[in-house]
Amino acid sequence: MQVSGNTILITGGGSGIGRALAEAFHALGNQVIIAGRRQQVLEETIAANPGMKSAVFDIENADAIRSFAAQLTKDYPSLNAVIHNAGIMRPEDLKAAGMADAEAVITINLLGPMRLTAALLPQLLAKPPATIMTVSSGLAFCAHGADPLLLRDQGCDSLLHPIAALSAQGQWRGGPGTDSSLCANST
Repeated sequence: MQVSGNTILITGGGSGIGRALAEAFHALGNQVIIAGRRQQVLEETIAANPGMKSAVFDIENADAIRSFAAQLTKDYPSLNAVIHNAGIMRPEDLKAAGMADAEAVITINLLGPMRLTAALLPQLLAKPPATIMTVSSGLAFCAHGADPLLLRDQGCDSLLHPIAALSAQGQWRGGPGTDSSLCANST
């Protein structure tokens, strides 16, 4: 990816890592559009970064993704980069009957970026060299008691591993190739 001269959408760009990425790319001369659910947070970020733009967007809402993408490409026809940063990690209680937290994690961290990428793909393919990046968490590589299934943000390849049982026995410290030092607090 070229580090300047881009028009970049950053989901979850109003706070944390997303904001830091937005400010860094903005400082390098890129047009940055931040998107997220919390309008006040977005407004605070763009107020601190003149020229940065924002759009309220909930990546969990599948119905809103196509219309958001259509409006975005209309407003920013030079869009050539997307950084998927929005995500959640909630503790899941497998003993409880509900699956709401697990479904929200899958929808926001996996399906949302896939749907948004699909909706923006015609635009991005027309703007070579286009870039699609995904931000994930190192916590996704560490099993811990609060999240026995531990889905890897944006990948979910750990979903199929029997890590709940291994974690309960204190035998699992991460997936294949994982630096177990990242998991110092896992049991």
